[in-house]
Amino acid sequence: MIYKVIPIQTDREGLVIEHLEEKLKLYPPQILIYYSHIFKNPTGKLSSQARREKLVSLAREHDFFVIADEIYHLLNYRL
Repeated sequence: MIYKVIPIQTDREGLVIEHLEEKLKLYPPQILIYYSHIFKNPTGKLSSQARREKLVSLAREHDFFVIADEIYHLLNYRL
């Protein structure tokens, strides 16, 4: 089985949900979406709660899994 990786645009709040919705129409996911939403490497971006909730809603609607890579979630340094 061959899998195709489809990049999704990001901005300063992380994943651009509207772009994801466009790509879902063209490339319905067969299994999952891999997503690093906390301190995204190498940008350090954080996704908003609203965007994370919309991603979960889309996963339910289109029947795919979201693998959230949260390896950096404890690295919140405040100066």
